[in-house]
Amino acid sequence: MSSRIDITNRGNSFTVQNIQNLDVFFTNMYKYYHDRGLASIIVTQLCSIVSLGFTCGFSIFLIGFINWNDILKCHDESSCHNFSSYVLQHPFKHSTPHAVSSMIYMLLCIGYWLYKIYESVQVIMDAIEMDYFYRDKLGLNTEQVQNMQWNKVLEKLIQLHNDHIHRVVMRDILTEHDIVSR
Repeated sequence: MSSRIDITNRGNSFTVQNIQNLDVFFTNMYKYYHDRGLASIIVTQLCSIVSLGFTCGFSIFLIGFINWNDILKCHDESSCHNFSSYVLQHPFKHSTPHAVSSMIYMLLCIGYWLYKIYESVQVIMDAIEMDYFYRDKLGLNTEQVQNMQWNKVLEKLIQLHNDHIHRVVMRDILTEHDIVSR
């Protein structure tokens, strides 16, 4: 997402962070703040993936592996059987319309779940980069981020930029308006 260049000018050392897309950088910076740090982002993404996986798996089981025709014939104890007799052992063995539609649904669910896993990995990687930025550049640990107001984070970034300690854009002065108007 970005590269860093260390520069020494007139005896003063500072870092210029060459950011390819400032909108993405500032959005990730705010997401990290809003979600209250790396651990929270990781837990949120993992919970999202597990719950989506369970939802997909359970719905695939209910749609593809249950014999609903026999269950709907169950009206009382004498017409009902053990639950295992309603579970299809080989639901995709025959190419019935139900089997084909169940297979398509299963493939779509698995594809969507894999896409969300990929997306979560990207979110976590961005959060790891922001964790480094917050800790090493802004000097803020997770507890400070959790208890700090957003305008204070911006003030810290602007101060580092304007004091030529860590620059994110090639401007002499960075303002809060420059950040939030992106």
